[in-house]
Amino acid sequence: MSKMILPLCLTLAVATSCATETSTTSTESIGRVPRALVAMYDEGIPDGMIELELDRDGGILEMEVDIAVEDLPDAVRDAAMKRLYGGRIIGAEHEMKAGLESWEVKVFHRGRHWEIVADATGRIHETEMELARTEAPEHILQAADRELPGGEFVSVEMIENDQGIEYHVKKRRDGGSYKIVLRRDGSLHRKVREAQAEIEIPLAN
Repeated sequence: MSKMILPLCLTLAVATSCATETSTTSTESIGRVPRALVAMYDEGIPDGMIELELDRDGGILEMEVDIAVEDLPDAVRDAAMKRLYGGRIIGAEHEMKAGLESWEVKVFHRGRHWEIVADATGRIHETEMELARTEAPEHILQAADRELPGGEFVSVEMIENDQGIEYHVKKRRDGGSYKIVLRRDGSLHRKVREAQAEIEIPLAN
């Protein structure tokens, strides 16, 4: 049975495995998701994740799926290794958002986790760098606590993309997982709760 991680607000994360069950109750559709989501389900590694970022109206802003490292385009892999020379690739994702198809390379480099996002030509659009709590700007940590009071700090990343720099702060509170996305000045971009859900799609063969 497939597993899905479903953030309540803006992100939908799906952990997939091969579904072997089919409905015995009703096959009538109550709506549709993009065909690309089904393709991603088939493309993903069996124990991987699918993540969707949604707006409050249900619009899908971004989709990601864990893929095998060997399925990365050569140009993407080469760009990541050039940026983080000597690093070790530990994972990969295929991503889709409006107007851009890209791949994310997860790299362990000099004791730190990185994520490099590049398109099929090897052009890097985003880098994500793991920070220790002591490395994060204090005003960012304070802003995260202000936006989501209480709970336990989990991690913080610095994101650099075509729009500039932002920070992702993750916390746990009341058993839930939350992500607070902050601009460089500490102002809120968005905040989400990552809740669990489940997805089942008939196998292609």
